[in-house]
Amino acid sequence: MKQQTRTYTDDVPCLDLTALHKKEMVRDNSTGQTKASRNGFQLWGFSWGFFGDIAIVSYELRGKSHRHELTLIRQAVNLGGERVYLQCPKCSQNRKQLYFKGGVAACRCCHGLHYKSQSESTSERKYRKLDRLLAKVQNFGFRFDGHFKRKGQHWQKYRQLDSQIKSLHQSIFDDINQRFGIGEAQRHFGPYEID
Repeated sequence: MKQQTRTYTDDVPCLDLTALHKKEMVRDNSTGQTKASRNGFQLWGFSWGFFGDIAIVSYELRGKSHRHELTLIRQAVNLGGERVYLQCPKCSQNRKQLYFKGGVAACRCCHGLHYKSQSESTSERKYRKLDRLLAKVQNFGFRFDGHFKRKGQHWQKYRQLDSQIKSLHQSIFDDINQRFGIGEAQRHFGPYEID
């Protein structure tokens, strides 16, 4: 197995304005903490605050305290309201997320971070898409156990999802057949017969 050389966005502390905006926390004089844990073990955590057009982030890394003052960019949108971005300290681009790696605050591109999906194989992407589609219908629990229409779901939407799921199932089965040569064996020896 190839050794992992990429660093993924999930493994690095991140100030995510999209998530904070959904919780209505991106407003003047608001403060809070963001933490990430895996299997009950805290991976990282930091404190943040929004003061005017400045976002202040502070955390501790290897016993050393770090504090970053980040510029907030407010952009007016139609029908009132505004979009809020963080300005990347390295490239000065407007970003919704900034990452903190090695005591440096920067965007995903400046840190050279990757999404996990960028390292997925074609079959892994198909499985992820299948899981996403099955979440929209009533599923029996496993990818290939079957599914049915949810209560209150429109028939037209269900038929569309059902068609996509069946097509994806067929594509996955074709990949399995190709990988293990099942289709090739049937071509040479004919269909299997059970006595």
